[in-house]
Amino acid sequence: MRINVKSVQLENGFTRLANEILENTAKAKLTATQYEIIQIIWRYTYGFNRKEHNLSLSFIANAIGRDGRQIQRALKDLERRKIIIQVIGHNKRLISFNKDWTSWTKGVGETTNGNSTNWLNYQEGIGETTKGTIGRTANQERKKENIKEIAIDLSSYSASTKKPYEDYFVKVWEAYHNKKGKNKVTSKQKLMLYNEVPEEQMLKAIEKYKKETKGTEYRYIMHGSTWFNGGYEDYIESVKAPPGPKKEPVYKDYNVKMAELEAAELEKMKNKPKIKIKPYEEKLKELEEAELRRLKHDYDQGT
Repeated sequence: MRINVKSVQLENGFTRLANEILENTAKAKLTATQYEIIQIIWRYTYGFNRKEHNLSLSFIANAIGRDGRQIQRALKDLERRKIIIQVIGHNKRLISFNKDWTSWTKGVGETTNGNSTNWLNYQEGIGETTKGTIGRTANQERKKENIKEIAIDLSSYSASTKKPYEDYFVKVWEAYHNKKGKNKVTSKQKLMLYNEVPEEQMLKAIEKYKKETKGTEYRYIMHGSTWFNGGYEDYIESVKAPPGPKKEPVYKDYNVKMAELEAAELEKMKNKPKIKIKPYEEKLKELEEAELRRLKHDYDQGT
């Protein structure tokens, strides 16, 4: 299909994107799949002037022509590197792009100066010996050493990567005034809070409880573990759910609509009680008898 180039104009739709994001995304050492996914995220968030959007795996897979498993792996890595934020719930996957590029973490095999690291060194080291000749023993030793370095590098990389809900919990925990029992708040509970209680809403609830307990003895204030494991619920302001999408009217075909109206009218007539009409001769006989009774009555009265 040939596209009319003249129709490709900003007036027909465009996506606002800061140059700083483009420049730093280009330096992020992304895979082809990851870069394609980010473009789809931009298109359906910034392209509609919104910060996040519900994007399923199948939708992204169809949009860029990739396998769903590839999409899932790429999203997981982008989230680990803090380039995107995912909030996965029941039948939804809200995805947003993290424009704070300074918080992005490095990818595997990437250093601060942009040069490749252990993966390339591992390949270059194979086959080298101290005298420059091919030696199987030396080659194997170098291979083991490089694999060990890669394992250490990967373990430190994963350990330094925080999940989004951890940053959320650090902020709300710092705002709470009785910091006892932090270890009693499980990761599962932190994730639930992150998904169901917005940060702003939680901070308002904490401020409300602080005002309520002002002047109260410290021992009578809920421990942090009690608060974040359910105590906050009595202080959370109910959030009005956003209105659902407006349903567009469904217009039926004219002939179909007329057939439905005719069928409804016939059914109505069918159920309507019937009026019993007497035969002409029977009605005439009743009138004659009534007239004779009237004449007889007049005669009896002497009129």
